[in-house]
Amino acid sequence: MSPGSPFRDHPTTRGSGQPQRGEHGTVTLEAVLIYPLVLLIAWIGMQLALVYLANRVALASAEEGSRAARSRTGTITAGEQRAHRYLGVLGTGLLASPTIRIVRNADTVTVQVSGQAQRIVPGFPVHVTQAVHSPTERFRAISRGFANSELPLAANRRAGAGR
Repeated sequence: MSPGSPFRDHPTTRGSGQPQRGEHGTVTLEAVLIYPLVLLIAWIGMQLALVYLANRVALASAEEGSRAARSRTGTITAGEQRAHRYLGVLGTGLLASPTIRIVRNADTVTVQVSGQAQRIVPGFPVHVTQAVHSPTERFRAISRGFANSELPLAANRRAGAGR
């Protein structure tokens, strides 16, 4: 207790710097409650980052598969191979057990990539699905010089010859 202290009747510490009676165990209580909460928040943040990266990898893989499958000479097999190759390069460790589904018809191609993101927080949902829908490439002949291009070629010649 110093002579200039405003609290002469209530010393804050006893003898060698030990806390008063009411402060025993506060450090233990902080360690038991606060530290696990901070670690859980950090783990959830890392889990969200892994889910985001897995989504991006699945989307990029679906886009690559779509590029290969939608070309004029493209096939479903070529799209699956390109998507698997892309997943092998980028998705190793991010997207576990990926599945690729491609549907191609005359007008469109749909590529869906799904899988499981890596899990570090137990019980956190980590299923990832991305789909890309794009038109197929087709070449169409340009109709030139005919007023009614839906008529057969011979009918168009006769219609133009009478003028």
